[in-house]
Amino acid sequence: MEKDIVTIYNKVEKNLRFLTSSGLRNKIILSLSDGMKDLEDIKTETGSDSSTIIHAIRDMEQEKLIIEIKEGYHLTPVGKILSLKLVDLVKTLHTLENHQDFWMNHDINGIPDEFLERIHELKEYDIVSSSPKNIWRSFSMYLELVRKAKEFRGVSPIFHPDFVTIVEKLAKKKIDIHIVITDDILDSILKALDTRQRNELHKTLKADNLGLWITDLNPRVAFTVTNSILSLALFSTEGTFDTSHNLISRHNQSLKWGRELFDYYLKGSRRVIPQQIAP
Repeated sequence: MEKDIVTIYNKVEKNLRFLTSSGLRNKIILSLSDGMKDLEDIKTETGSDSSTIIHAIRDMEQEKLIIEIKEGYHLTPVGKILSLKLVDLVKTLHTLENHQDFWMNHDINGIPDEFLERIHELKEYDIVSSSPKNIWRSFSMYLELVRKAKEFRGVSPIFHPDFVTIVEKLAKKKIDIHIVITDDILDSILKALDTRQRNELHKTLKADNLGLWITDLNPRVAFTVTNSILSLALFSTEGTFDTSHNLISRHNQSLKWGRELFDYYLKGSRRVIPQQIAP
């Protein structure tokens, strides 16, 4: 955050209050964000009457946000820019609203700011939660989803005993697998491998379809993105990794967000070479 953001706020406070103090003005800007509309279109989309809308539009004309032409109303260049930010804000609120407890109770520092700014791209997601009667529900569903993967990208700051088996089975299917881990996790993996598994991993690493990568970052997020799903888990605000709650989305925009988050962690990582795994 800019150090002088409060100073900047003081300079634009009047403009901000103008936008935020009227729900109708916000709805009109959102209505016009995708192009010019006539009065009837705006009435339909906002649910307001003509006189109230016209009064609001006149105020926005004075603020140079809207222009009226013969065919209808459209946003000025400044109005268009503000509308894009407003659209993002509305989408972000919608993304967080349905699962607010999940976001409130987890550490989001593993998600870089540039991706938090795009959190609204997580669409149509569910939170799969374990329960006292089924403590493995979240992880079991994750296993079921990744078994069907035709490609696999993942970042993991934690080690799970089933990790080796998952990778081994996926690698045998010859699908494209790339996983970013830490040095500590690599050590845990190597200690967990028996002789056969170590030989198998050494052999697979020689092929092009499996890449293990080491990051010097300290990822506070574990996620997998395949050709069809994004699965994301976070540390709790108390500092422990939460294995009982998993965000799952199949929406294309969510998958794109996940792939680009993977690329963020992949950048600057170094690839594990077969010699590091050799028995």
